Amino acid sequence: MKICNLFKILIFTLTLYLLPSQKARSQAVFVYDVNGEEVLAAKNELAKLYPASTTKVMTLYIASDAIKSGKIGIYDKISVSRESARQQRTTANLEYDEEITFKNLMLLAGTISANDAAYAIADGISNQNTSLFIKSMNEKANELKMYGTNFANPTGLHHDDQYSNAHDIGIMMQNFMKNHRGYSGALKSNGIFFKGKYYSPVNLVGQNYKCMKGFKTGFTAKAGYNIVTNVKCKDYNIVATLLNFNTSRDRDFYLAEVLNYALEKVGEKKYQDKRDFYMTLERNDDEIYSTKIVFMQFLPFLHGNKYYTVLSNIADYAYNDYIKQHVDYVMRSNIPFPKK
Repeated sequence: MKICNLFKILIFTLTLYLLPSQKARSQAVFVYDVNGEEVLAAKNELAKLYPASTTKVMTLYIASDAIKSGKIGIYDKISVSRESARQQRTTANLEYDEEITFKNLMLLAGTISANDAAYAIADGISNQNTSLFIKSMNEKANELKMYGTNFANPTGLHHDDQYSNAHDIGIMMQNFMKNHRGYSGALKSNGIFFKGKYYSPVNLVGQNYKCMKGFKTGFTAKAGYNIVTNVKCKDYNIVATLLNFNTSRDRDFYLAEVLNYALEKVGEKKYQDKRDFYMTLERNDDEIYSTKIVFMQFLPFLHGNKYYTVLSNIADYAYNDYIKQHVDYVMRSNIPFPKK
């Protein structure tokens, strides 16, 4: 039994340095057991990289601080500034001068990573003096001992002076989930019905992994594919950060592997059971077509290739050119499609 466990640990350690299809980038991994105060896995965790939209965890952190202090109310309406409305994709198509509740801005920033919503949060708190908001982000980072981090905007869009590392992003996530549990739902929302359209996060592992309490993905061409997650149940509390992956499929595949490894190491033996996932395709004429996809999460290393194939099929289907042109797609698990 001990030999078997040692073999698994050896194989996992090797995968930190032999990730598939990752030769072009230097990936960073940081996995931390919050309860045991132990680093479970780490690779390049202090390497200077670009955070992309994982930045929005800090944006939501400052927003939650402002709510707690009474500076702003969760149902206060924020007028969208010209600069907010000008933000580039991904956006919620906010229009200049329209009024949005602060709660909806937080949900849009966390759920679909809307850059216009994140910028509007900064505007709302700072009275459209975004530099003050960014100063607050960096002060909070320093308070949390994120010494390898600097923020230059509230969205995560690329900026040479906006950088971080896997360790710091993990610490940020840990503290946000600890200090703002009441507002952490913005990072684990099933979706938001906004302006006649249903928006849902699209990450199979983040949405459906057992006891996932929050996650935030990120991508820019220079940042690669990033994700930070918090998995917490009664007996364990794990934070995992993955940065600079070549593709979302490689990132998500490895995330499932690293979380399984972490749970096994802290003594959790109850792995995921078979789960059903649904992809709903909504055409412009409001006809709805559903395809049921069966997904199995296996024990670490035993059937990784099969798991990877399922993710690949879903990703290929979702990004098919025809669907891009003709269909808005929503991926979700066990959530009834909202009626208009």
